[in-house]
Formats: sequence, C-alpha cells, structure tokens
Amino acid sequence: MPRLNWIAFLLLACIILSGCTTTKVRQTCMPLASGVDYCLAPLSAAVSSDNRTLQVNLDVKGQSHQLLAQLEINAKLATLVGLAPLGNALFTVTYDGQQINSQQNRLLGSEFKAEYLLAMLQLIYWPINDVNQHLQQGHLVSSQDTAGPVRRLYANDSAVAAIEIKYNSSDLSQAQVQLMIADAQFNMTVTPL
Repeated sequence: MPRLNWIAFLLLACIILSGCTTTKVRQTCMPLASGVDYCLAPLSAAVSSDNRTLQVNLDVKGQSHQLLAQLEINAKLATLVGLAPLGNALFTVTYDGQQINSQQNRLLGSEFKAEYLLAMLQLIYWPINDVNQHLQQGHLVSSQDTAGPVRRLYANDSAVAAIEIKYNSSDLSQAQVQLMIADAQFNMTVTPL
C-alpha cells in the first residue's frame, strides 16, 4: 500500500474507532521560561464569557504547524478545541478553574501538551493583574509600541523579556497577535476568524 494511502487509512481508522485519543488530567502549573512558572488563572469575573475561533500558526525550532482553535469561556468552564486544517479533532482541553482535563489525538505524541496553548492564550487575553497573581518568579508588563500594544514577561531577576507578545491593534480581542519565546525558538501567531 503506498505511504499516502496508509496514512489516510490510519487517520480514517482513528476517527472511526475513536481509539486514537487519550484523556489525561493535567497539571495547572507549568514552566513558561527559565525559572518562570505559570499556574492557570481561575475563571474570574474579569474575563467575560467569550466564544472565539482562532487560526494558530506555530513555528517551533524551524518546524511550522497550523491549527484552528475554538475557545469558549464562561464563569464555570473554559474549553479549548484544536482542529487540524482539514477539520480533524486534535485535542480538547477543559479547565474549570481548578483542574484541567485534556483529551488529545495520539498522533500528536506524548510531548504535546495542549494546556500550554491555553496558558499562552491566558497570557494574551487575560487581564495582566490576573496573570501576574499566578506567575511564579516572573511578571508581565504592558507597553505601547508604534505598531500596537506589547506585553512582555520577565523573570524576576532579568531585564530581558523571556516572552514577548505583540498586538497589531489596540482592540486585543480582534488583533492579530504574535507571541515569541526566543530561548525556545518558539513563535506563535494567533489570528481571530
């Protein structure tokens, strides 16, 4: 069987059998940069109910990936669903303010942790004061560049930003966003659809 047909068969079998997903309870705290950890902020009144579709482009150490993400937030639950460009479900992450449940396609591998994407979206969209209350050994600050707002995450003992987030509009909910972690060779672009 040619390789392309074999891959198509494998994907179809995973979809039909639903045997290619695993469900895991994940940690709500995670390292973001050298010496800086972030524990997901709770679902607070400061974050209004929201439902948005995002195109996410990832470049990790020179390898590019693209996915569609659906983020739904209410007072009790945040749900993040990731879809491949062809519409195949990649992962579903739910966060109730205390616990993360992650269901992801086994084809993503064991190293992929969708809760990191949820953490990055919190850094991008959550109020800075809420984020800072849940950073350990770091702080997030906001400033204005000529192109638009910028958020930078600094380790407490560093004057160099570990993470930089640039927006192309002052309306953060509609802005195209670029998040960069230079030390990890990680670049993420988020475009609202």
